[in-house]
Amino acid sequence: MHDRRAPLKLASVPTSLQALRLRALAILVSAPLGTLAVVGVGAWFVLEDLLATKVEEHLVTVVKDHAAAIDLFLDERLNALGLVARLYDRDVLTAPGNLKRVLAHLNGSYGTCYRDLGVIAHDGRHLAYEGPYDLLGKNYQHTQWFEQVRSKAHYISDVFLGFRKVPHFIMAVRRDGPDGKFWILRASVNSDTFNEVVVLGRTGSTGECFVLSGPAAMESPGR
Repeated sequence: MHDRRAPLKLASVPTSLQALRLRALAILVSAPLGTLAVVGVGAWFVLEDLLATKVEEHLVTVVKDHAAAIDLFLDERLNALGLVARLYDRDVLTAPGNLKRVLAHLNGSYGTCYRDLGVIAHDGRHLAYEGPYDLLGKNYQHTQWFEQVRSKAHYISDVFLGFRKVPHFIMAVRRDGPDGKFWILRASVNSDTFNEVVVLGRTGSTGECFVLSGPAAMESPGR
């Protein structure tokens, strides 16, 4: 009688060993790939935040630099107005034709920045005026800008309507007369000239640049 033992499955040993090796290799490969994926996603978020921070820092720098340029533009014009008030007294400026000549000289020197020019008495009366509006004889005694100039000696206003009923802003200087009564030299700023300075701060083809005098008060137009 022959001994019929079941044949040995010799092939099963290397096959199982090969599968085990493949599983181990898969684990070894997938572990660093998973780590790389996590690191990659994390690096993307870090890079995105870093890029956003850099863009924001750049825009803040641009805004600060341009704001300083606008302040310099206005301060230079205010100082020029103050120089006129120191060089000429009230009687000279209110004499016929003199205010017109002064306005032309200022605009020739400072790029048509001044829309009009006026001399205001200590009691608010408009003594002399050169410009396109009917303002001669108007009284500014109870206006905000008049109070500011009276107390500070020089002032640049926010945008307001005033007697002309047109949005504008002014700069003014006070000078004390020999009789103890002060007078004011006031000019409104040419909005077109001012806006040409403001829009120089635009960046790119869609960037906007505005001057705000309050939470919702825009002083310069968009594109």
